[in-house]
Amino acid sequence: NLVDSLQKTYKVNIPSAREAGVVERLILDSPGLNYAFGGGMPLGRMLFFQGPESGGKTTLATYLAMQTQQKRPDKRAVVFLDYEYTFDAEHAEEMGLDLDNDFYVVRPLNGEDGFNIMKEFANSGEVGLIIVDSISALASKAACEDAFGGYSGGKTAAVIADGIRMMLPYLYNNKCTMIMLSQERVNIGATYGAEFKATGGRAPSFYSTWSARITRTDYITGDNKELAGIEMRVRNTKNKVGIAKRDANLKLYFKGGIDSEGEYIDYLKVLGLITQKGSYYSN
Repeated sequence: NLVDSLQKTYKVNIPSAREAGVVERLILDSPGLNYAFGGGMPLGRMLFFQGPESGGKTTLATYLAMQTQQKRPDKRAVVFLDYEYTFDAEHAEEMGLDLDNDFYVVRPLNGEDGFNIMKEFANSGEVGLIIVDSISALASKAACEDAFGGYSGGKTAAVIADGIRMMLPYLYNNKCTMIMLSQERVNIGATYGAEFKATGGRAPSFYSTWSARITRTDYITGDNKELAGIEMRVRNTKNKVGIAKRDANLKLYFKGGIDSEGEYIDYLKVLGLITQKGSYYSN
């Protein structure tokens, strides 16, 4: 009786422990990413991608947006917050993204407006994915109004921390996933440990369900020797819904996305289910 009363009074759902502990996932076409996520991209959670510039963070997020549109008909809408003002429609379409239906590019003036906009989109119940590209370019209202008046990094980090805390229940209750991207910077003065660090403070890493460092390992060229894609490593650094510290080595083509068929062949070879002799495979 008390549980029923609390749910009515506070407009909150209090499910059973078994129901609350189930992680809903989006099974992707990429077996490598499914493995790194621990069974598919978790829904209603916050994911954090960090890495150096041109490492593939935005391209990978675009691939996940395409998968959301194709595999979540009830929540196929995707919102892209373009703080860097670098969204490329042609590249996104080559990746398979549907730009004409249920895709929205938003360019907020500051961090506070951005988080309020995201909250409204998530609470609509029709959005499956929100991408923030990137928190490295996100600035607080105070920083925007006084850009040259002194150090304002702490103000922006505080806005990011407050905004994520506000978003978490809206994401979970509406099964809307949020991906936040962060470019790495040199860790000035570091005498030990990593020589790089993510921007935006500690909150994105702390509040994320799943975090990864994304780096480019090589380039892919086509028959005409022009750049056709990149080879990238997605190194999981935190996973609260699966086994952590898993890697996914992906071949990501600018036209068509991830080479899923090649990944499956590699997995079958590792498992010993098929063998390769020259250009032929046999089981």
